[in-house]
Amino acid sequence: MKQMLLDTQKYLNELSDETQFIVITHRKGTMEFADRLYGVTMQESGVTKLVSVNLNTIDDVLKEEQ
Repeated sequence: MKQMLLDTQKYLNELSDETQFIVITHRKGTMEFADRLYGVTMQESGVTKLVSVNLNTIDDVLKEEQ
């Protein structure tokens, strides 16, 4: 299973210069090689919240919050 994830990561990286991808997943391993994550959550019944995280700048954001 790990090898399949690595193969998928390599394939998407090779094509990412010319193509954008939307990958829908709950797998942590798949999310780890993304540039940006989008999420939808429901904190209270009937109210959804959209969240986005740019993983290229997450270290800077975390340092600012400390």
